Amino acid sequence: MKSQFQILSFLSQYQPKTDADRDMITGFIEKRCRITPKTIIFSPEHTDNIIDAQSFLQWYENGYGASEIAKYHTLVILGNCTTESATIVGALNEDKIDTAHIQISTNELEKVSEQDTQKFQLLLLSHNLQFNPDSMSLEAKYIPALNEKILFHNYDYSIKGIGIVRNIYPDNYDVELYCYFIYPSKNENGDPIKGSVGYSMHERNIVNLKGYIFEPLLEDEKRFSSDDGISAYRRLKRELEKENKIWKDKIRRIEPVNMRAEKGGKYWYINDKMKVVQEIDKYTPTSQMRYLCGNYFINYDAAVEMLGKFNELIRDYLASKEWPKL
Repeated sequence: MKSQFQILSFLSQYQPKTDADRDMITGFIEKRCRITPKTIIFSPEHTDNIIDAQSFLQWYENGYGASEIAKYHTLVILGNCTTESATIVGALNEDKIDTAHIQISTNELEKVSEQDTQKFQLLLLSHNLQFNPDSMSLEAKYIPALNEKILFHNYDYSIKGIGIVRNIYPDNYDVELYCYFIYPSKNENGDPIKGSVGYSMHERNIVNLKGYIFEPLLEDEKRFSSDDGISAYRRLKRELEKENKIWKDKIRRIEPVNMRAEKGGKYWYINDKMKVVQEIDKYTPTSQMRYLCGNYFINYDAAVEMLGKFNELIRDYLASKEWPKL
């Protein structure tokens, strides 16, 4: 089975044999991919490469696609692929990865296991390499910085999303996100898969350095995807708003859309004597600071519960064998 990226990159090298083949292939893609009427499917220029529906289906079921890990004497990663040939853009050579482009017959390739695929992805990471779908080649891997807004994709581009990086864990390559949105897609049967959104401030096991490619969301010169970074960021914020949440970039916090009371409204805060106190929000600097610090509650019971959690943390700290260290 192939991802949308692999299908479109494959067909961009071909013209359909007949109008009927065009209709059948296009109908197949529309069922299995989330494409728009403006999506360019076949080569926009004249080409001698012709494909019919049957050949396309055979490739879809058993052929090789761009970014796929395969075996050619050793583990390799593929660039452009047709029904008859494939371009190797990276090959394991002892403990190194050669990045020279070599075109071979697809008959010389073998499929590999998921274990071998993960092994090669780990080797790419150790050599600081990633697959660039624009140039169909390997390039230096982009490692996101903490607090950076990013686009992310898995290797066959069947998963695509937006996120904001909180932390990176070198021991297991996990990338922790403050929040994220993964775009809707379709499974191999053409059934829709809903998009997903997360905003816990500690989103783990969503993406990792080994199996995903990262791009800076708001730095066009460093991003090889055709996506509009600003539009993508707006999409993330819209998806959060559907959950009644908002990302506050300056203070790096997810909060409710209407966290603050209207001017003249009541709120509660915890004072320096660890007591819950009611106040009227007159939009003074003091109230603004409490809001920014998160010491601001429009519900009395929530303020009391948070005070209890603070007290429990302090008791645990004082009882710790590591005191006065935390």
